[in-house]
Amino acid sequence: MSTGKLKGSIRKRLTRIIFIVTSLSFLVVYFVFVVVQFNYEEHRSQKEAMTIESVISQDLAKLVFLNEVSAASDIVEKLKYFPSLRSATVLKNDANAIFRYGEKEESIPKAVCSEKKFDTSGRLLVAQIPVRYSGQKVGCAYMELTHLTLFDIAKKYLFAAVLFYLFLILLSLFLAYHYAKRFTAPVYRLIAFIEEVKRTGSLDKRIAVQDNDEFGTLFEETNRMLENLQKEAKEKKKAKEEAAFFKQYDPITGLPNKDLFLAELQEHIDHRTYKQWHILFSVDIDRFNMFNDAFGHAVGDALLQQFAQRIIADFKDADMMGKIGIDDLLLSYRNVSNIKQKVLEKAEAVLNHLYLLMDRPFYVDGHEIAVGIHVGVSIYQKSLQDAGKILRHTDRALQSAKKSQSFYAFYDAQMELQAHSSIALYTDLLGAIKKEQFTLYYQLQTRYDGSVIGAEALVRWIHPEKGMVPPSNFIPVAESSGLIIEIGTWVLQEACRQLAIWQNDHKTAGWTLSVNVSARQFKDIQFIDIVQESISKYAINPQKLKIELTESLLAEDFSSIVHKMHIIRKLGVKISIDDFGTGYSSLQYLKKLPITQIKIDQSFVFDMLENKMDRTIVQMVIHLADAFGFNVIAEGVESKEHVEALKAMGCNAFQGYYFSKPAPIDTLYEQLKQLQTIS
Repeated sequence: MSTGKLKGSIRKRLTRIIFIVTSLSFLVVYFVFVVVQFNYEEHRSQKEAMTIESVISQDLAKLVFLNEVSAASDIVEKLKYFPSLRSATVLKNDANAIFRYGEKEESIPKAVCSEKKFDTSGRLLVAQIPVRYSGQKVGCAYMELTHLTLFDIAKKYLFAAVLFYLFLILLSLFLAYHYAKRFTAPVYRLIAFIEEVKRTGSLDKRIAVQDNDEFGTLFEETNRMLENLQKEAKEKKKAKEEAAFFKQYDPITGLPNKDLFLAELQEHIDHRTYKQWHILFSVDIDRFNMFNDAFGHAVGDALLQQFAQRIIADFKDADMMGKIGIDDLLLSYRNVSNIKQKVLEKAEAVLNHLYLLMDRPFYVDGHEIAVGIHVGVSIYQKSLQDAGKILRHTDRALQSAKKSQSFYAFYDAQMELQAHSSIALYTDLLGAIKKEQFTLYYQLQTRYDGSVIGAEALVRWIHPEKGMVPPSNFIPVAESSGLIIEIGTWVLQEACRQLAIWQNDHKTAGWTLSVNVSARQFKDIQFIDIVQESISKYAINPQKLKIELTESLLAEDFSSIVHKMHIIRKLGVKISIDDFGTGYSSLQYLKKLPITQIKIDQSFVFDMLENKMDRTIVQMVIHLADAFGFNVIAEGVESKEHVEALKAMGCNAFQGYYFSKPAPIDTLYEQLKQLQTIS
């Protein structure tokens, strides 16, 4: 909007306001003037009536007491000097009229007045006044005097009022024009300034403050507003730049994120030469979540930052770096060579450098932290056109290295075949859940003398075509796909149903039933509710139910895992750590765990008779459990020699083929008879 339009609008409004105020003020003043004039006219008429009474009182006394006719003539002559007098009647005290004056006959009042009285009727003032002479009442005078009404007065002064009104209007318009110009000048200056800011888009301009009044305050506030807008604009620009940066870069390491890395990798694929080989490395910090839980996320982030800085500083020859996931860094080497052997040598050199690089500890917030890494390696040529597929190959190699606890692993075609096999197995698992193809086997747990203290429930899959599918084949697929939650729920409920049967039999009422729970199932948000529902549904004694958790679970989100363990223990359910001693155990963690039992991993038990190191580990685990007040049970017990050696070390609970093999429930009691023979 232009200042010209605004200018006309403001002046018109100001002129209209002044016109209305002037008109209203004039009308109010003129009305008050008319009322005052009317009151004055009425008062004048009353005063004139009193004067008439005073003038005629002496002549009237002569007329009343002396009957002098000439006195009446004198009265008439005197009344002619009062032009507003319309008529007059004088009564004696006996109410007889002795004098009349006026334009027409008036009716004679019947009563003699005793005091002054004035009444108004239209343009007439009717006065009733006692006539006195020398203090003595000689009669009563009734008079009608003409006077002006409100309308008469308004009409009388109307012309002069209109002239005065026109003068006021002209004066008001002149003042309106003059003061409107002075009043609107600062407004126009402010509008022009704002339009200039809008046109140029420059928020660093400021309007000069010249007056110490309301306009000066308005200008100061305008400048302050511009300062705030400028500050906000800078902050928004900075935030936008940061958002754009973090949309493509990792905020902790500053490296390209997955999207940007894939985009650049794909661009390179589209323009690379056909015969050249290329290498992609994926580097992962071993047990990074454990460091987060132990030292806090701030230390974990700082560790990751230092880790990335060390990689960036020592591998400047890499063509591209990136970060995916929580702690996975990517290194890309392009156009390494067209000879595969040289490419392998380059990969080996990078791996050796990475290994030596991690040999030095990190120092974070006063902590000395030594970390291990796993590396996945993918070597490819132009024949592989999809950047996403290359990244998946590298990730599969990394997962293979982590699974085997190796420093590195190369991707090969066999991994791809395994991936396709896993997809087919996943489809079969969906059908197995729907068709209820799972069943439970039970392996007894005993004391040294062969007496049974409980059993472990083990899930088995009996495929209608493939027969018994080994757990080692389908459990990893169920874990990675999430189906383990549904399978694990069925196992828990079926185990509780069987435990309820055992509790109603005096021979098995004292048995404890152990159920394996995967890390993914344990972390599921509904797991606690499922445990409670299973206990309530089958009315079992929760003290006889034992949940076995793998030791690897402790490496992930330790605090929340321990919190959930405490809830399980409050339900009365026991907790056992399975496969203890396979690499994740720590005294710092162990003392915080609300567990009741440690199970010695069978890999140590199996070779303990020949391997001194394994025997030492078993001995340490038993002593550790005793020190913390935990029960201990050894799995993988396959001979009497195992039993004797473990007994000598202080272990009193056993599970293994020596006592019983996993078996369906209908053959379990046959094994009990065999145990009696052994004992």
